[in-house]
Amino acid sequence: MDDYLKGCRFLPKLNNEIPGERNATYKERFSSLENLVLIMVRLTKA
Repeated sequence: MDDYLKGCRFLPKLNNEIPGERNATYKERFSSLENLVLIMVRLTKA
């Protein structure tokens, strides 16, 4: 789990999994969504 939290910047924040940064309001609002569209863009150096 430690490697996951250190190596992944997006999912732990989205899933409210970062110890010390958990937010009950965020969890409640995120859980109430009926639809969610996520778009991931990978930037490369030219």
